[in-house]
Amino acid sequence: MSRSISPPHRRTPSLDRIAVWCGILAPVVALGCVWLATLVAAPTEFTWAEYALSDLGRREASTFWLFNGGLVAGGLAGIAFAWPLWRRARNRLERLGTGTFLVSVVGLGLVGVFYLPRDPHGPVAMLFFIGAPITHWLYGAGRIRAGDARLGRQSIALGFVHVLAWGGWILFAQTSDSSEWFAVPEMVASLTFGIWAVTVARRLLDEVPP
Repeated sequence: MSRSISPPHRRTPSLDRIAVWCGILAPVVALGCVWLATLVAAPTEFTWAEYALSDLGRREASTFWLFNGGLVAGGLAGIAFAWPLWRRARNRLERLGTGTFLVSVVGLGLVGVFYLPRDPHGPVAMLFFIGAPITHWLYGAGRIRAGDARLGRQSIALGFVHVLAWGGWILFAQTSDSSEWFAVPEMVASLTFGIWAVTVARRLLDEVPP
């Protein structure tokens, strides 16, 4: 008598693991859309020397949907990533870092909702740019306290990249009496935040069972 052989069982990823992958998806989508927008925008809509990144999201810009859509999608994916960050936090510092991360990605998404010149564009953008380095420092300190010194130091170091980027631009603006190149520290800060999210997500993927 022949016996049918059932196909091997395929495991479906857990919701926790899918949420961790959102930590990689969020910066890839958000930064990818922003970078693509800088490439396709007309010179009258954006140049690195004369405009801010948010100018790519103005209603009349050809990159309106690309820029704002990428930020909203990245913000939503970032919110999902906050869940495993919180669940796997081992001390108060990591939980505080998760809280500021959530504030940061909500601010990121709201930049795409309250696009220039809509209010409160400025305040929600500040949520992202101020919350990001604070997230790096708090979460990094928590990782060090939990015994993961390597990731903790990397996280703290990335926080100071924000300070160097904005501090360098402020010094340049004062010496040149100009507010040009504002998009450069914005992009550096955004890339740094994205690198942090991918680095932490990859570590969590190693810690979360498949």
